[in-house]
Amino acid sequence: MSRASFPSRAPATCVAGVSVHLLAFAFVFAAPPVAATPVFSPAVSYATGINPNAVAVADLNGDGKPDIVAANSFVTTVSVFLGVGDGTFGAKTDFPVGDYPQHLAIGDLDGDSKPDLVVAGWDHVSRLLGNGDGGFDAPSSLDAGVHSSFVAAIDVSGDDKLDVVTAHDAPPAVAVLLGHGDGTFAPFTDYPGFSPYRLALGDLNGDGWPDIASADLLADGLWVFLGAGEGTYVSGENYLVGDSPYSNAIGDFDDDGKLDVVVASKMDNNVSVLLGNGDGTFGPPGCTPLDGTCSVAYPAGTGPSSVAVGDLDVDGRPDLAVTDESRDSLVVLAGNGDGSFTAAGAYKVGVFPEHVVIHDLNGDGRPDLVTADYFANAVSVLLNVTTVSVRDSDLPARFELSLAGANPFRAGTSFEIGMPRSARVRLEVYDALGRRVRTLEDGTLPPGRHTRSWDGTSSGGSAVGPGLFFIRLSAPGVQSILKAVRVS
Repeated sequence: MSRASFPSRAPATCVAGVSVHLLAFAFVFAAPPVAATPVFSPAVSYATGINPNAVAVADLNGDGKPDIVAANSFVTTVSVFLGVGDGTFGAKTDFPVGDYPQHLAIGDLDGDSKPDLVVAGWDHVSRLLGNGDGGFDAPSSLDAGVHSSFVAAIDVSGDDKLDVVTAHDAPPAVAVLLGHGDGTFAPFTDYPGFSPYRLALGDLNGDGWPDIASADLLADGLWVFLGAGEGTYVSGENYLVGDSPYSNAIGDFDDDGKLDVVVASKMDNNVSVLLGNGDGTFGPPGCTPLDGTCSVAYPAGTGPSSVAVGDLDVDGRPDLAVTDESRDSLVVLAGNGDGSFTAAGAYKVGVFPEHVVIHDLNGDGRPDLVTADYFANAVSVLLNVTTVSVRDSDLPARFELSLAGANPFRAGTSFEIGMPRSARVRLEVYDALGRRVRTLEDGTLPPGRHTRSWDGTSSGGSAVGPGLFFIRLSAPGVQSILKAVRVS
């Protein structure tokens, strides 16, 4: 069996989220930009159901524009907002799920190239198959334990079919459900933890299999589960972090090619950063996992409940967005590129933001923010208006497309777009029969060099088979095509 279709170095945006085709896209500003400070427009709110607890972003209706889904934790619905493409959204449409939905993920579970939805709730994990127009069929339950607080849709077994990973507390465990590719799943396998609450997935030890980092709410720890192949896991180290870790995320914070983890600790009012050693362990030489010396803490408001990773100031370094529940705001920490972070501002959102996702909502190449505002019964959208300028000496002379990753590739590859000036561009993947497989970019990019990554999945989230693919850049007056080969 082939290894998991999973790029080991791309940052986990949404990821946890969300998403989730974790690590499906990466935004990198390769030319050194003039120093910038992340700036966001005032939050715009969209009414949800009661007490939204989580949010996810994906193109649900195939129009190339991001849409939003919110899990309404006090009722039995999720709210869908279809995107206009300019960072605004239409009114919600509600779809029923089980009681008290806590978290959600989007992916093509049945292989029809239409995004589906999986929702974790108090007494259920529900699957809603997508219609391709932004709507969903009636929910059906998956056998995945009870009291679930997290769910991800990702291929962990390497068979090019999406699996489901959840965290539940009755009994406390991480559950893995291997997918059959038709929307059905094998019985779940539990991997006991102390109190798993939120998870993040990434290849922490560089072996090609996605690993799991579990924020253990009651144990004040980060528990690592290492992928052992074909969707199985073994326990790794347990790292002491701050009090009540509510959320975690993965990224390469020190640019050493090894994935790192950040954990938001709600009662300690900070985030803990654990720098990866590339073998599934974290921290400097000689640190002791259970005495807290393997991580470095950074203040992050009051009551941080969710953390997301993305290049918010467009300088090529991962930054952090953290929900500050007590002050109804988002805290931004700018990455310094060496694994450390600096406070870079706070932005008001709705009442009691519980979850944050980073995604480019208006196609301008700058990551925007979406929060689930629990007591406001709304989601907030903050558009990124950071001014980015590039030194003239670093600008390409013309619109260019070049390879930035492996070719042939197995798990994923990437492409660099050279922009001599700001313009609208499209970067698309076509198969050997001329059928469009995925759109990697469709929007206005600023001058400079930008990297877009492809993880070998279609627009619906299903993995494509091995073969020849054509990568086409459409820019003003330019059509450029590269060949890329995926191997099994």
